[in-house]
Amino acid sequence: MWKAAVKQSFSRVARVYSHASKVQKEVGTIVGSLLVEEVKGKEIGRLMDLGCGSGDATSQLLKWLEPREVILADIALDMLKEARKRSLEKDRRVQLVNLDMEYCGSVIRPGSLDVVFSNSALHWSRDLNKVFSGISQILKRDGIVACSIFTRNTLWELGVLVEEVSGHQIVSRGFPDKERVLNGFLEHFSPKYVSVLRFMRAYPDTLNLLRALKYAGVTPRVRQGRSLQISRGELRRIDELFHERYGGILVTYEVIVCVGRPKTII
Repeated sequence: MWKAAVKQSFSRVARVYSHASKVQKEVGTIVGSLLVEEVKGKEIGRLMDLGCGSGDATSQLLKWLEPREVILADIALDMLKEARKRSLEKDRRVQLVNLDMEYCGSVIRPGSLDVVFSNSALHWSRDLNKVFSGISQILKRDGIVACSIFTRNTLWELGVLVEEVSGHQIVSRGFPDKERVLNGFLEHFSPKYVSVLRFMRAYPDTLNLLRALKYAGVTPRVRQGRSLQISRGELRRIDELFHERYGGILVTYEVIVCVGRPKTII
């Protein structure tokens, strides 16, 4: 049910995602810059953008890294279609793959990729350790992974208030915690860069916040995959609590940025 809900959420917002995913774009620029610095001066053969969305980051990576071949992989077919439209359609280096990230290790040939890039996507997996293991398998021994993963502390203010007022848990509460991300990454990769970043964003009211998140594919779904139903009265109460406790409609985004190489198997 989780996978079906994720696929449906992102398929529905494929056309507006590029405009709405402002925090994700900001994080993607950071991850991309770190990747460029790490592979500076090296020739890149095959690169995969895992959970590519509408392809914004891929367009930049094509310019920065000039890889010979790029695999765009996403679970939402409509996102891949949108990526193809966005200046990637005529680029013969680009291959589109409709892929559940948890099975990348069995779909992509082992040891065949120079780079795996993933921005704002891996937190949607049900088995993050399996994803990390798969990425380490498909990378060459001297390959590089650069990724960003949002943690369950993302939108924690909204999560607390929604649960208090309506009894529901929003989907970001199901994201992995910081320790799980860090431990999983360090199990499979030798780190070159690891950092925990926090962004604070303000919104006019809760309704505008929920709309912004909806168009970015993040929520408002509850963890069981159902749409989040909140009445006008509940929205007013959440607005009041935001102002009482946090001084406004303020929410935190916590993301872990990781760059590393597969651990050598002895």
